[in-house]
Amino acid sequence: PLAVTGNPITVSAVIPNYNYKRYLGGRLSSVLRQTKPVNEIIFLDDCSHDGSLDYARTILEETNIPVKILANETNAGKVAAQWEKGIISANYQYVWVAEADDYCEPIFAEELTALACANAELEPSIIYCQSYMTDSDGVVGATYYDYYAGISGICGQLFSDDFVLGGSDFISNFIGVTNVIPNSSACLLSKNSLLELDWLELLEFKYSADWITYLRLCQLGSVAFTAKPMNYHRRHPSSVIHGNLAKPLGIYHEALQIQRHAQCAIDDPTILARLRENSLLWIRSAFSNVVGLTDP
Repeated sequence: PLAVTGNPITVSAVIPNYNYKRYLGGRLSSVLRQTKPVNEIIFLDDCSHDGSLDYARTILEETNIPVKILANETNAGKVAAQWEKGIISANYQYVWVAEADDYCEPIFAEELTALACANAELEPSIIYCQSYMTDSDGVVGATYYDYYAGISGICGQLFSDDFVLGGSDFISNFIGVTNVIPNSSACLLSKNSLLELDWLELLEFKYSADWITYLRLCQLGSVAFTAKPMNYHRRHPSSVIHGNLAKPLGIYHEALQIQRHAQCAIDDPTILARLRENSLLWIRSAFSNVVGLTDP
């Protein structure tokens, strides 16, 4: 990567938290020890009742990095609402939505901002890395590569190496079929692009607000991916993703809606036909065991 001293890309770390005191020490430590320091930290607390807000204050008061702490007096309960709040408050080029229950390697920001620098002429709206899956105790498992490779309707083998794709290509080959960005903590997102989004639309999505956000960002810029795993995505019973998976009908209907939005973004009839075919293939595979669904 580019040397830190030659890398002008700036980053706002936005940390949404709700009752994750158990994981906050690791999360905040991994943000604070970046080899390329972030330019600011915005800590969002959604009315936690486990003491995590005070715990975060104690840790963050020791850093020289500028810190904003934004605490809700009532629980918003929506991922997109917290994201929007943090993004509006951010002052720098890229926003890193570093979820409070995840953690990362110290080189995360250095590597991804170097990737942003190297591809600046392509105006990436999303830059992200491969992730490891971990359990509630932080035991590290596999990366998401095998998961990508096994998804029906996409060529997941592409994730074995670094790539940069135009937004339209990423839509037609990946994000228009399914969400291949399983964790926001692995991403740097362009703040300017984020501010162009229709947040009223995003707030309508209860289970898949992240997926529709990535789709809309792809309509505004390119996507850069590195196969180097630098993010640790914690999957545990109290996580948002675990709770969402218990509501497959809601996820199914939002998936169909997002796929239709993706298809509206594609003009080429041949590419559109392939996208529709692959989207249906994924839907049938992903929801084959859900009772009460009709074929779309």
